[in-house]
Amino acid sequence: MKPVLSGCAALAVLGLACTANVDVIHPAGAAPDGGTGGSSSSNTSGLAPGSSSQLATSNAPASSSAWASSAATSAASTSNGLTGIDVAPAACDFGHVVVGTTATCTVTITNHNADMPRMITGMAFTSESSSDFSAPPFLPPLAIPAGQSHTVSLTFSPSAVTLRTGAFEISDGTALTPHVVPVTGWGTSADDLVIVLTWNVEAADLDLHLVRRGGPAGLPFTNDDCYFQTCRNGAGAVNWGAVNPTLDIDDITGPGPENLSWRPPLAGEYEVGVHFFAGVTQPVTARVRVYQGDLPIADAERTLQACNEFWHVALLDISSTFAVTDLNTTAADTHGSCN
Repeated sequence: MKPVLSGCAALAVLGLACTANVDVIHPAGAAPDGGTGGSSSSNTSGLAPGSSSQLATSNAPASSSAWASSAATSAASTSNGLTGIDVAPAACDFGHVVVGTTATCTVTITNHNADMPRMITGMAFTSESSSDFSAPPFLPPLAIPAGQSHTVSLTFSPSAVTLRTGAFEISDGTALTPHVVPVTGWGTSADDLVIVLTWNVEAADLDLHLVRRGGPAGLPFTNDDCYFQTCRNGAGAVNWGAVNPTLDIDDITGPGPENLSWRPPLAGEYEVGVHFFAGVTQPVTARVRVYQGDLPIADAERTLQACNEFWHVALLDISSTFAVTDLNTTAADTHGSCN
């Protein structure tokens, strides 16, 4: 069932660049591995063992690809399989990256043992991982001194307009199983429309909608609405032109993401909406991000209070440019499966 949002924040129209600060802890006498697709600035020379510094990273490829820089979405560290070792982030989500450009995610491996080094014997992407992901060559073994850290720059350089997935494995000589860092990234083109919905309650069922305002009906839950019943995986009743929008999944247990893409979109006026369909009786906070290619053009968040609430997020006016107008209103609806 779908949660309903309460409390609202106005839609934010975003700029064209993104930077991120990454905590870097150097092992004595060692330097972090290099990567591609980003730049950094930090005076980290001469750091004492166990000390740390902040490394400011940014990504500015030839096209407008600033959003995807150092795009690790989970800051939590995990230590499955590796004794005394933490790895952060727990996963790398590179976001939407224009084909032909590169985004970077920095993985930090920390040895928490107080009095002994930890030997890393292997670091590599699994054989099932997309070749669009890469890491610097690894020459084993790598000794991480007690209380020190080592960084590895993972990169994503999409070769096609599609979702890519993979896993980066880190092994040491004592672990029964390697530590696994899942990686995901979307290849996109500069003029694609991409809309991403996420929310904060796993049992909640929220749905993403894109309504064609100029269509015969022009309303949600009709053939002028791209949502789970009409355009999931490109199949259904939506037939707006030679190329139609596509919804990748209908996530009925949360917390997303649900990704709607249109490559390229037809000119016109469209409304972005979110429906609290089923799942829970508590409030649920939803977030909607809108991209032109990999360039974020809008970011909105609102808390829905109850099932069958429909959030009218924003209007998109697509012509030679993408214009966004904030709506940020809610209305009651009856299309959900509410308890």
